[in-house]
Amino acid sequence: MDLEGVVGRFAGTVLAVLTREDKFPLYDVMIYDYKEDLKNYPEETPRDVINDCILKLCHALVHSTDKQNFKEGIQKLEGDRRGVLGELSPLQKREMLYLPAVGYYRDGDYATSLSYLDQCLENLVFFLPIAAP
Repeated sequence: MDLEGVVGRFAGTVLAVLTREDKFPLYDVMIYDYKEDLKNYPEETPRDVINDCILKLCHALVHSTDKQNFKEGIQKLEGDRRGVLGELSPLQKREMLYLPAVGYYRDGDYATSLSYLDQCLENLVFFLPIAAP
């Protein structure tokens, strides 16, 4: 990213804060940054770094105030879940279930949201400590 773009985004953020037109967190800026990162990663970038960036992008999309953004986040998660993300850590797998639950809830599809949330809770067993006898 060039210096002019960085300065411009910074000035826009400061101006938004000063004029109280801010929406914290600044998901639009985050979405732009993550999309740029994904476009600019070199070919030899490790898969786990790309997966992490995709999950962060989806998190920003799903939590955005723009309805079109969280629909895009849902679509990206549904598509990536079927193969693009490949190998995931258990925590990332749980996030891949949690984020669509949030997106579908915000879209008004409560049944689908609940289904994803149930799957997320089923996977929670892997994170609970085992009690000593």
